[in-house]
Amino acid sequence: MKIAILFHWNYGMESGVYKKILCQVKFWRLFGHEVGIFQISRENSEVAECGYNSWKIFRYFPSSWMNRLYAWKSAVQAILKWQPDIVYHRFDLYYPALVELARKAPLVLEINTNDLKEYCLRPDFRCIYNHFTRGLLLREAAGMVFVSSELSKMPHFMRYRKPFIVIGNGIELEDYNPLPPTGNNVPHIVFIGSDGQPWHGVDKILALAELKPDWMFEIIGFNSNETNKVNVTFHGVLFRREYERILARADIAVGTLALHRKKMNEASSLKVREYLAYGLPTIIGYKDTDFPEPVPFILELPNSEQNVVCGIKAIEAFVKKWRGKRVPREAVLRLDAGYKEQIRLSFFLKVLEQYNKQRFS
Repeated sequence: MKIAILFHWNYGMESGVYKKILCQVKFWRLFGHEVGIFQISRENSEVAECGYNSWKIFRYFPSSWMNRLYAWKSAVQAILKWQPDIVYHRFDLYYPALVELARKAPLVLEINTNDLKEYCLRPDFRCIYNHFTRGLLLREAAGMVFVSSELSKMPHFMRYRKPFIVIGNGIELEDYNPLPPTGNNVPHIVFIGSDGQPWHGVDKILALAELKPDWMFEIIGFNSNETNKVNVTFHGVLFRREYERILARADIAVGTLALHRKKMNEASSLKVREYLAYGLPTIIGYKDTDFPEPVPFILELPNSEQNVVCGIKAIEAFVKKWRGKRVPREAVLRLDAGYKEQIRLSFFLKVLEQYNKQRFS
């Protein structure tokens, strides 16, 4: 197959989304498919083609809505000129050019979030625009790939009755060596996230740091230190080679703790997959798609505002049990991206077959 992947992203190669796309492209090519990468990105954002000649970036000025529309139009024209068999798009906002694309090539949407809730955490133009336009694209899609079962069951996706599959986010396990156990005198806790995403629950990590002043906390991905707690260190945005050293001295990792803030209960977080690939036991505040049943190396707190404060005893017991230990690699093999991408490609073939039947019937 000739597969075009289309996505809007403004952040660099260290972001989880970039790593995921690079991993997908690698395996699609490894399995014998031709892949074209088409990215929409604002001017002056730190993005790169990563050495791929087929990686095309279409820039826009954030202050110009017309310029953004032109970037999407240009990307769609480039895709249609390339003549793919199927297009894979990381679902974002509706743009008129996307409907044109969906009417000329089978378009599969990757659904990563409850957009109706996430985009309205700040009730602004984006929230209103998405509410009234999202259906224009969803009804034209040839198929949908959901990163969690919960998303696939939401009425505002189900109503469009599209072929779909659930594939939790994966990671290339071979690219990560499990870190050796630590010998810390006190527990070291690590978190990787980014600014502007309140569902990460960094405020809850700070609350935990206050409850456990004898534990050490290291927070990666945040540029400002807004606490005077001596047991908390903010590291800002780091490259993998830099934050790997911090992970190596950590006993426990923390994933998203406030998914309830965007009305979701399930996820397959990329950063949690990275933690587990390194062998770090992890605390989360939601159900993980790939671990529907309890496993000893993940502490799943209730998905509620007070989950850290009310769950302090469970957290203490988990940290005591796992401090100085690592998660066995064989326990996380289900997260491997190679296996997941074979499933995704099989779904593409089914969507393409159905699309062609409808087209020529």
